[in-house]
Amino acid sequence: MDFTSEDDVNFPMYVTKGGPLFGFCPGKATWDKEVMTIFKTLVISTETGCQYAAGGLEDQPDWWLELLSWFIPRYNDSKFASRVKSIVGDESPRKVISQATGR
Repeated sequence: MDFTSEDDVNFPMYVTKGGPLFGFCPGKATWDKEVMTIFKTLVISTETGCQYAAGGLEDQPDWWLELLSWFIPRYNDSKFASRVKSIVGDESPRKVISQATGR
């Protein structure tokens, strides 16, 4: 599942400009029901502040805390970047000008 340039010239691949390299198509992660369930639970927890299990942080499973520790900052950064892009556009001068002028 992890490909290199020896397997195909497209690997490893970028999903976003300047982002991390992937040795597989990240869209394949959506094919795994368990992965998608965990992802959706992480999103809901990040948005609502609710935890996986009843109680405080000390009552949560170790695997949950490990996932949250990197997921929340990345999720928040991604959300912020998306909002900024919707307001100021991307780095393309044509798009920025057209968004500013409404044309």
